[in-house]
Amino acid sequence: SMLHAPILAGPSVLRSRAVVPAGVTLRSSDGAESTFIVGASASSSTDEFGNGSDAVRGVVLEADARLCGFTVTGGRTDYNAQNTDESDRNRGGGIYCATDDRSFVEDCVISNNAALRGGGGYKGTYLRCRITDNRATINGAAVRNAYLCDCFIDNNTGNGETVNIFWSFVNCTFGSGNVSADGKEGLFGFNASRPPSSPVANSVVLRGKISGAVYVSNT
Repeated sequence: SMLHAPILAGPSVLRSRAVVPAGVTLRSSDGAESTFIVGASASSSTDEFGNGSDAVRGVVLEADARLCGFTVTGGRTDYNAQNTDESDRNRGGGIYCATDDRSFVEDCVISNNAALRGGGGYKGTYLRCRITDNRATINGAAVRNAYLCDCFIDNNTGNGETVNIFWSFVNCTFGSGNVSADGKEGLFGFNASRPPSSPVANSVVLRGKISGAVYVSNT
């Protein structure tokens, strides 16, 4: 099954396929392999990824909301040609979360989404997810400002930090295909003020460099 109908919903009234209200769990009955939430490129895209003012994001999760067992794909955001606009309309092509630690994405596939920042997802806690083949014009092609646990992340491409985690990842595998747009190995960006409360632990990074101060254990 697929969810296609766009609705006008935050943040900043960028259209989204689904919005999960605070405290609500949206769970598929058949799992991510057969249940899709599909975003859309802008009708007149302003960058090579299809971002633009009438693009359709995949999902918005409010605080204490959960998304379980979906494939989220084809999501796009608005675009700012000067790359200076920090508007949330430009973040989270696949998934936009209201909070980094109280919006939850579980057992999902997040693939082939794009944004200026956070192509696959912006904020949120991702559990047992596969995050692949997402793009970002600026940074965070896979995710930005997120927590990751038991996730697989590969083939995400963007400028700057390819995976701008910012908080932490535990029990994750990062493949060798997370690269910057010029083909160089991807950077993993972190907020230097958070470690050691937000560690990098028990994970495999096959290719990439970590930028920023971070507490690392068994990685």
